[in-house]
Amino acid sequence: MAEQPAQLTLMAINADEREVQVEGEVQASPSPSPLKRKRTSGRRKLPLEKIEKLNARQVCFSKRRKGLFHKAYEISVLCGAHVEVLAFSSAGNPFSCAYPSNSPSLFAKVIGLPSEQSLPELISNSQTALSQQLSELTARLEAGKKKKEALQATLKRIEDIRSADVSKMEPAELEALKKSLEQVRAAMGLSQ
Repeated sequence: MAEQPAQLTLMAINADEREVQVEGEVQASPSPSPLKRKRTSGRRKLPLEKIEKLNARQVCFSKRRKGLFHKAYEISVLCGAHVEVLAFSSAGNPFSCAYPSNSPSLFAKVIGLPSEQSLPELISNSQTALSQQLSELTARLEAGKKKKEALQATLKRIEDIRSADVSKMEPAELEALKKSLEQVRAAMGLSQ
């Protein structure tokens, strides 16, 4: 017995919002039943966990990076937002994109970098600060040199005093020695 084609009646609404009835015949297709179909992974939800194999992780990153950047572009277009994405691969290579591309860098705003308009002012301020720091260091160096000379003179006086034979000195020489010792004591910051 021959199989008769099934009748199909469709109701549709056309552009004028009027119902239109369409009639036709439906051919039976030789598709397998739902129980006999091959099961595939399809779009199943994957658990969110780190991929342990380094090679598989690198492949996954390279495949998904394009999708990530595309989503950033979509958000930028649909919402009018300024979007920047910075991703580092497991090898440490940076990948970035910005939408719209002519917008000022959001990363610069986040980490506090100056805008391009204030860059000459920043350079001028840093030059002033550096020259001031240089003059302070030069003054400290000169003070250190003077202190070194004074300490060397004091050391020479101490050596002269140690080498002098006090028992053979005249009273005037002893008085000069006493003054030298007081000067050494004052230079070293010692009190009596």
